[in-house]
Amino acid sequence: MLLSLRASQRPIRSNRLSPPLKPFQPAATKGELSSLFMIPEMGETNHGKPISASAIQSCDVIWSDEAAALLIAVASPPTEATRSCVGVLFLLVRRDKSWRIADLLRFTATGKEAEVSAELTAGTGSGYHLGAEGISPVVTVKEPHGGRGYAYQIYAS
Repeated sequence: MLLSLRASQRPIRSNRLSPPLKPFQPAATKGELSSLFMIPEMGETNHGKPISASAIQSCDVIWSDEAAALLIAVASPPTEATRSCVGVLFLLVRRDKSWRIADLLRFTATGKEAEVSAELTAGTGSGYHLGAEGISPVVTVKEPHGGRGYAYQIYAS
């Protein structure tokens, strides 16, 4: 499932860009960011109840320059019926010596093979500089779903 949301303009205060979400605990926090890492329970018990991830499993910088960055944060909410995974791709922009969330995309995967990952698929080309005017980074997000004979993968760039 792909969902585009506009995030708040809260600053992430840091001179260096390092993944700031790794220590974040969505289940212990209320707010816009914690709700991004929830998924509805699919089992018979508590069907439809939002389940929050207890922690962020990984948070990686995919691409960055002095003014902008792309990060992917991944968590696995502890659903009973099947494995679940939530990934959020964040676009951060630098303003007034702090990083702010400019936009984000949310991805979910369910099933035995559930996973969300992202990688930079278009970097610098010959004679071009990634991040220069008109040359934007291209990221491919991978969502494996299912398992036990019914597995499939979704890719988005």
